[in-house]
Amino acid sequence: MSFGGWSDFAPLHQAIIAVKKAGIVQIAAAGNEYGGQVIVPGAYPEVIAVSSTNDKNKISFFSSIGKEVDLAAPGENIYSSFVDETGQPAFIYLSGTSMACPHVVGSVALLLATPRYKNATPDEIKARLERTAKDLGKVGWDIKYGHGLVKADLAVPGQ
Repeated sequence: MSFGGWSDFAPLHQAIIAVKKAGIVQIAAAGNEYGGQVIVPGAYPEVIAVSSTNDKNKISFFSSIGKEVDLAAPGENIYSSFVDETGQPAFIYLSGTSMACPHVVGSVALLLATPRYKNATPDEIKARLERTAKDLGKVGWDIKYGHGLVKADLAVPGQ
């Protein structure tokens, strides 16, 4: 989820709770608040909130940080698809926690494609990603990187 705001929105939170109960893993951008608070829906405990790192595995200057951050992923200068001002598809370099989320989404997809995790709950998937993340910043969990940099190669069994 690459959208958000600064205050709780009950209908959105109720929908996110229902989606988690249905067994669907949800990933949200922490926000681009330059060290400020994690935005909704990333602030909701039912989602995996992702902060952004640069090419040196340091927190991006624009990334939101806070107790809600679960994981970090590359989010600066990511070559991505885009629709230009004329409505035509293009490819450009983009930065933001919205660029970090797809790294976690891809890791979740790889996990769900394995026999061991194909029926895993959102909490089991989250725990696996957190256990296999590369610790950055302070030792252990911290407000910038959460449990660390997502590492699909370590998360997926047999890799």
